Amino acid sequence: MIEYLIIQFMDPVLKVIFLGIYSSDSILHLICGLPHVIYYIWKNIVDFNKSHIKFATKDDVYALKVTDIGGFPEPRNININMMPFILGKKSSLPKELQGYWSLISRCPINLEEISKIGYLTIHEELIEKGHSQRRAGLHTESPGILRCDDSKIKFSTRSLPWGGGHYKKPIFYGGIYMASNISDSCRVWNAKIEDMHEIVGPYGDVEHLRNFLGNGETMKSKEIWWLTDATPHESLPLTTKQYRQYFRVVTSEVNVWYPSHSTSNPTGVVPGPTTLIVQGDKFKGTELENVNEKFTKCNLSEEK
Repeated sequence: MIEYLIIQFMDPVLKVIFLGIYSSDSILHLICGLPHVIYYIWKNIVDFNKSHIKFATKDDVYALKVTDIGGFPEPRNININMMPFILGKKSSLPKELQGYWSLISRCPINLEEISKIGYLTIHEELIEKGHSQRRAGLHTESPGILRCDDSKIKFSTRSLPWGGGHYKKPIFYGGIYMASNISDSCRVWNAKIEDMHEIVGPYGDVEHLRNFLGNGETMKSKEIWWLTDATPHESLPLTTKQYRQYFRVVTSEVNVWYPSHSTSNPTGVVPGPTTLIVQGDKFKGTELENVNEKFTKCNLSEEK
């Protein structure tokens, strides 16, 4: 019983190792009774994980509160995701979303981004106690890699920016801005995951790195935060039943856009010329469709 409880609460990777060691059907069973070998394997995993985490320094910042806002617009159960719009141009939003322009305009978006295509998410809904509104679990906005299977490329591994982002005081280059009306409903770590294709799980999952990141910081209500697309964060379960409003602006460096999981803009704005449309369900496998002759599949950097 004690061994079971230990396995339940240990690091997820270490849990798999121990389950394999004590399973006669697993190749890991061969090292059962060899603690020095187990230690060596685990030490290498720990060192590998830690080598992919870059924590903030005085000169390098990966998550930062940038401003306070007075409040959110009157809620209307809006639910849009990654809707393309023109950064700096209010009229590129449909009228029913323009109430959020005051929040968008508070984001210190770099002038180089103005007139490019950004992506807007607004999510308003009543959340039950104990539930999170957005994606739970530790993750990055960049999925890290895309494995696709098309006529030319078989199970190709590609790096995928999802807003990018770097900070050179006092200027934010690219990145992601987000805010909500409820304190302590999102936790952010001032860190960056490096060489994401080597370490990040499906769709940006970095839950296996939690034990190496420390406590992080929870966002307070009516604060706009900036972060990179490689910054770990998570949506937290609410302690009481509440109506949550959340908004996010992803800047222009987005390499892929999923119609099945995103919102089209009724004003006619479409993803930028260097963004590929990825058709199908991203959780069940995808196919690439080239949406601009100037941007081909080979523009996505191949990871070896």
